[in-house]
Amino acid sequence: MRRGVLGVLFLALVACGESSTSDPPVEPPAHQHHEHHAPHGGSLQVLGDEFAHVELVVDPASGRITAYVLDGEAQHPIRVTHDALNLTIGADVVVLRAVASELTGETVGDTSQFEGVSGKLRAMPQFEGTLETITVRCVQFDAVRIGHPGGNEERDHAGR
Repeated sequence: MRRGVLGVLFLALVACGESSTSDPPVEPPAHQHHEHHAPHGGSLQVLGDEFAHVELVVDPASGRITAYVLDGEAQHPIRVTHDALNLTIGADVVVLRAVASELTGETVGDTSQFEGVSGKLRAMPQFEGTLETITVRCVQFDAVRIGHPGGNEERDHAGR
């Protein structure tokens, strides 16, 4: 019986494209609003109802934007299988490419960190936009509204 359960879990992980080092897929938790803190000092973008977060860190001097995929408590990284994430700000699309790390063992296609550069971000201390698509633990999120520096969490919870 135990072997059968493990086989089903393995197939579920492979079917949704998650690496074997990720946690198994879970249902999004029921809404419970509480404050989260961005571990890298950026702005938190909530995915779903506290299911996961994307933290955006912007360096206004260089126009570099770094995105970190985090768990529902915004404490632990979650590896995703994307090679890149597309962030639309106004009429521009900023491509955030996957970052590999020898320190953590993350690779392109199995990472929690993404980076890109946009010269327009140097002149934009704050902005709103859309994260086109991201799949976290087998759950796909499309057209996620983002805001920087305030994040999207307060705005999204206020409407509930």
